[in-house]
Amino acid sequence: MAEVYLFDMLHAVGDGLRGPIITQLNGYFKQLHGAGGPLMRCWWWRWDPEPSGMDILVYFVPFGKSVVRKLYPNAPSPISGHDGLTTGKNPRASEVYVKTSDPDILAKLTFHEIMHMKLRMGNEMHDLRGLASAVVTDKTNLSKDNIRLMAKALRTQVDQWTGGIQIMAQTIAASSAGDPLSDILE
Repeated sequence: MAEVYLFDMLHAVGDGLRGPIITQLNGYFKQLHGAGGPLMRCWWWRWDPEPSGMDILVYFVPFGKSVVRKLYPNAPSPISGHDGLTTGKNPRASEVYVKTSDPDILAKLTFHEIMHMKLRMGNEMHDLRGLASAVVTDKTNLSKDNIRLMAKALRTQVDQWTGGIQIMAQTIAASSAGDPLSDILE
């Protein structure tokens, strides 16, 4: 079974939101499995995984911060109007900027970034509509085309960047030690 590792080491997502986010994401993956996609499950994770090419890793960071820009410094800034970022070719890296406490929106934004990753598409993906849309709201839903495309794309091997876990751990350790320069994220 392929895994979806969600990292919120900086506690950007409130504890009460994690369960509903996982439930919704697992519901999306169940629909994809029903359409011929591989069986996948989502987890909140706190240590280094060894993801296979089919696994997915998504970082959650407070709005205005980015761990992915540590690997790809020329990637768009988190304050440039985006709700998340997926970039790079090998490895790929995804993050969601937490600026809402709505678990429905956070789950949808997470799936949107996973779509960027597995479909290997940039902003042109937004033309696919549904959860691939440029703007994802509470009224945006997973479309039949999203399901069809993603059921196939989930089998696409994608190398995941795990280096953000160490960067987040360093940020936490420095902050706990009272280091005023502990915020090493972009």
